Amino acid sequence: MQPATADTLKLVLVWLAVGAVELWFALQALSRPLPGQVALELAGLAVLGASQARFAPPGWPRSPLWAGLVASGSTAVFLGPAGWGRLFMTVGLVVVLVALVRAVHRLFTPGIGTGLVVALLGAGHARVQMLAHTGGTDELVAGGADGPLGRTLHELVRPVTRPSLPPPHDGPPVVIISVDTLRADAASTMDSFQALARRGALWPAAMSTSSWTVPAIASLLTGQTVQQHGAAINADNRYQGLSDRATPLAVDLAGAGYRTAAFVSNAWLTPALGFDRGFHRYLHADRNFAHRLLIAGVPRRRPAADAETLVDRAIAWVDDAPGSGFFLWVHLVDPHLPYTHAEPGSFAATLTDQRLRSGLPMTPAGRQKVRDAYAAEVAWTDRHVGRLLAALDRRGILDRGAVVLTADHGEEFWEHGFTGHGHQHHGEVVDVALAMVAPGLAPGRRDDPVSLADVAPTLRRIVGLPTDGPDLRRRQPADRIRTAWGNAFYSAHHRSGRQGDLRLLDDGAGPRCFDLAADPEEQVPLPCPAGPLRDAVEALSPPQSGEIAALDIERLEALGYITE
Repeated sequence: MQPATADTLKLVLVWLAVGAVELWFALQALSRPLPGQVALELAGLAVLGASQARFAPPGWPRSPLWAGLVASGSTAVFLGPAGWGRLFMTVGLVVVLVALVRAVHRLFTPGIGTGLVVALLGAGHARVQMLAHTGGTDELVAGGADGPLGRTLHELVRPVTRPSLPPPHDGPPVVIISVDTLRADAASTMDSFQALARRGALWPAAMSTSSWTVPAIASLLTGQTVQQHGAAINADNRYQGLSDRATPLAVDLAGAGYRTAAFVSNAWLTPALGFDRGFHRYLHADRNFAHRLLIAGVPRRRPAADAETLVDRAIAWVDDAPGSGFFLWVHLVDPHLPYTHAEPGSFAATLTDQRLRSGLPMTPAGRQKVRDAYAAEVAWTDRHVGRLLAALDRRGILDRGAVVLTADHGEEFWEHGFTGHGHQHHGEVVDVALAMVAPGLAPGRRDDPVSLADVAPTLRRIVGLPTDGPDLRRRQPADRIRTAWGNAFYSAHHRSGRQGDLRLLDDGAGPRCFDLAADPEEQVPLPCPAGPLRDAVEALSPPQSGEIAALDIERLEALGYITE
């Protein structure tokens, strides 16, 4: 081999090493690059290496360090200021890199081994920068294992550190599909909801355990009340996750030999709050987001948080899963503000939860636009939930498995003077639809009083695990009391309950009751009689204070929960 050819191959190899690391991170993401982008990236990097060998003069311009330094530096420029600021940053970075490479070459002449190490480190550092930028922190080591650096290392060594999967369990497949911010009346318009309900049982107005995501999903996954699992705003008004005493369904199923996976969006459902416990595979839209390639750019697919992306990955996982003994959880956030499928530049596309809650003046026509945009997001979600159910049906899982479709909470559209959720416990927020197919569950429409917290114990019983919770395959007593606790803002310790047609709300200003038979819209508050319902609600207290969670403040601000 001629020396010139050997030098060319070495530099091409170093540039391709950058591509290998880039593509590794890209393939771990929820939104992956298209095949054409993969080919473009590898071909482009190979051309850069060959061009450096062919056209750069001998010495430091042909240094094998350039590939890794360019990979790291270009990401810093991309994430930096726009306009003239980006130009000045680019020029300054070029000057610094030239000085650095020349200084290294005065000390020694780096070989291909050094170049490969720098290429790997440079591409890895590019991913760290992306994670730090998305996470809203410039401290690369902040958050320990859950921080940007720890997350990059986890992505890089995942095949080595991933726990070995157990042999397939012979128990029925278990699937939970939860849709964020889905009103009970909106669920009734979804073909996917009705299709699952025709195969199984439907509760049009099950009750959530809270008005916002963290405590509600924690109850769905554990079968416990907010006071028991602890994931909420505690007595000190601080955010905390699942307590050590809470055992999620995934932990029980993984311990029994199930293979477990979750594909979720919503910034609250972070490992920092314990929602990944028990899952062999946990892909979160804010953590496993698309990796920007050096030449091909960001993947030309839908964002990681989009229902289409999450359902695509969930279907792919199901197709590779064993025929039995697996647990899949999919959480879709599309009906939550901001409405990402609204026409760009339209009024609906500019809305945020914070804008609406801050008193944005709204005409009747404007309010209808908000409702229409919400309905469009529900329709989009419906399409992709339907794809997932069809994939489950093709594999016979709807015939032999347990499949649940529900919501964490609903959404108010000015029924009680406000919009959004996380601020009150009227029916439009805490009542959710619940559809389920499962072995031993009689099909049909049900009106017995059930709660989101009933799902996990029912699934445990179906699998054969011990539990003392309710079983949705059996009708619940008509006088059963269900309770909810907590808001994300305003009256954080709001509590409520329902027994039969009587709903009791207590936001700290004293209890108010509503007769749902005579006043289904809950517009006429009544005095609350003494009795079991009032006793049960008054017994509710904030969960015991635990470890304060490290949260992604920037993403929560985008959802409208937290403001500076």
